[in-house]
Order: sequence, then C-alpha cells, then structure tokens
Amino acid sequence: MKTVIESPARRQSTGGKFILVESGIYRNPGSGTYFERPVLSGRRTWRSLGTKNLKLAREELHRRRAGVIRNLCGNPESVIVTLDADDSLLGCSVLERVAVEYNNGADVTVGSMLRTDKHKIYVPNLDHPRSNRGGNVWQHLRTFKKHLFDQISDDELQINGSFLNKATDWAIMLPIVEMARKPVYIPTPLYLHEPSDTSSERRYLQRLPIAMPES
Repeated sequence: MKTVIESPARRQSTGGKFILVESGIYRNPGSGTYFERPVLSGRRTWRSLGTKNLKLAREELHRRRAGVIRNLCGNPESVIVTLDADDSLLGCSVLERVAVEYNNGADVTVGSMLRTDKHKIYVPNLDHPRSNRGGNVWQHLRTFKKHLFDQISDDELQINGSFLNKATDWAIMLPIVEMARKPVYIPTPLYLHEPSDTSSERRYLQRLPIAMPES
C-alpha cells in the first residue's frame, strides 16, 4: 500500500485545477522533535515544527496549512484537495472522478473513504451540518473552491490566539459547506484513511525512504 506521498496522487494530472495540500506530523524518536514533510522547491524534505510538544506542533502545522491554502495560488476558482500524508488515494482516477462534480457546478465535495480499523459509511448532512453534530462533513476526501476558504479568517481557526490543535477539519469544513452553493457527496470510496496513532505513525516512518533529522 502506497501512502499519499508515493500514491497515485503523484501520478494524476490536475490540469492546473487542483491544488493538493497535505498534512502530516512526525516525531523523531531520538530527539523528540516534531516535523512536517512538505515539498519545497520541487523536492520533498523534512521541516522542523520547532517543538517537542505535540499540542504546539499541531498548532504550528495548522497555522502553516492555512497559510499554504491562502498563498499557494491566486486563483479563487482553484480546487483545494486536503490530504493526510499517511493515507492513500484509491486508484489513479480519483481526481478525474472529483472533476466530474466540479464540471457539473459543485463548489465542495465530501467523501467517500474506507477506514483501516473498521467498516463505517459516513453519509453527510450537507444542508444543516451544524445542527446535526457536524453532519459528517469532516470525512475524506475533502475538496473545496479556494474562495470559500478565503472567507474564513485566521481568527476563526484559533482559540485565544493559538491555532487549533484538534478538530481542525470540522473548523474548516463546517463553514465551507454552509457557504457553498452546491456541495456534493461522493458515495464512491476514493480514499483510504488510517486513523492516527503511535503505531500507525511508527509504521509510516519505517516506510520512508530517507532518514529524519534530529532537530
């Protein structure tokens, strides 16, 4: 099984329409420092999150992710695809399937995913998610037009001046779905989700082709 970093996401043509935004956080077991692994200048590399505290590392990661979405491109009609770096897209035509919905007028898509720990179908409520315990709009695969994200201020992604370190997907997707003119649920499984825990992180790090720096 290939992760998003090595998965068909890297081989699928986006045609300039899709912007893939990954999130992943990894702890060096020796130094205890947390890292992300972004693409910089066309090459994937390690970049320190500057802390050994998981809460602070998550806050910094989500601050950087918000900055990437806001500043990566200036086209408000670009489609942002959010990915967890230790997960996988299911097949080589995922973006083509999503593109069908955008070509038919969608401005948000949600779903669908398979989990590695259990079988569960999450049918979203796209009309009234906030009054339905979030409406399952957090689930993978999540995509949206950039102009919708741009309407969310950094303050809305923070508590007491610090970026959220939990439930960030809820914080982003709830207002985006509420603002969307045509949110669409895709029932076809497009994404393999491995819930984060210490064991899955360890397995993922063992698969990486390069060594992690100390700090």
